[in-house]
Amino acid sequence: MTVPAPVDLLDAAIAQARPVIAAVGPADLAAPTPCAEWDLRALLNHLAGRAILSQRAAGGIAVTEMPEAAGDLLGSEAAASLPALLDASASAWREAGLGQQCVTPLGPMPAAALVTFQAQDVFVHGWDIARTLGADAAFDTALTEAMLTLHHQTITGELRAAFFAPIVPVPDDAPPLDRLIGFLGRTP
Repeated sequence: MTVPAPVDLLDAAIAQARPVIAAVGPADLAAPTPCAEWDLRALLNHLAGRAILSQRAAGGIAVTEMPEAAGDLLGSEAAASLPALLDASASAWREAGLGQQCVTPLGPMPAAALVTFQAQDVFVHGWDIARTLGADAAFDTALTEAMLTLHHQTITGELRAAFFAPIVPVPDDAPPLDRLIGFLGRTP
């Protein structure tokens, strides 16, 4: 499985998430998500925070706190505001390149790793949004397989304990998206 370059991966994840984000209406924002600690507004705010963190890091700014910790980043048009933030973060990396070391709330991180992590986050939370809305979103198979490969490479026991639920078993022959979602502790 060939995994796209980090910024290409981020662009693909944003493109994959864009239709489900666009489907979010104001009445949906209080809905619970597969991420038990967040309703849909909080999940969108989390994605906004990651986009802001990423864009600042691309500009060489040390980011020592998660931007969403400051509160609501999206305002009254949450779903409409998020795509522009996601696009700005990808654009910032295309301009800056990936040769730098970034200071993040999780510690120092190579730019390529930060961008890859953001792409993974956008992709998986795109699924969370679709599930929350009861939407049957079509996820690109090649992108899903790339994400499955990356998640298996990057989620260590320590990272799982800090940020992910235990693996939900799914059959080995399940579709790649189901295997990814189960690996991340969600029920496909």
